[in-house]
Amino acid sequence: MIITPQNCKVFAAKYYDNPFCLNESEFNSDLFRSSTIKKLITTYAKNDLTNIRLLVNTVISFFNVFEHHAATSIIKFKLSVDQYPIINSLLMFLSLPMIDDYGYDKELFIKLREEYR
Repeated sequence: MIITPQNCKVFAAKYYDNPFCLNESEFNSDLFRSSTIKKLITTYAKNDLTNIRLLVNTVISFFNVFEHHAATSIIKFKLSVDQYPIINSLLMFLSLPMIDDYGYDKELFIKLREEYR
């Protein structure tokens, strides 16, 4: 299934896996984390992100409530191609499925290893 702006929410709902979700607003809140990830990655790309742990925790929270392949697809849809290496660094660090063959940001990967020693 190809994700478009029209079917993104339906795609996300199909692969949503949170047994503690009580209503649609909780689902929307969980889905909004993908937008938060985009904002944090954009900030990181501008060399403004000082709290790398916030980005890591947001990615972990997002992947905890969606099936991993679907979460990767949703993030891929939200980000631009030049941001793929940044998210791939995080995904590789967390042993999650990466976005295709776009490589990863080695500098960020090294920062992550140093931060989480």
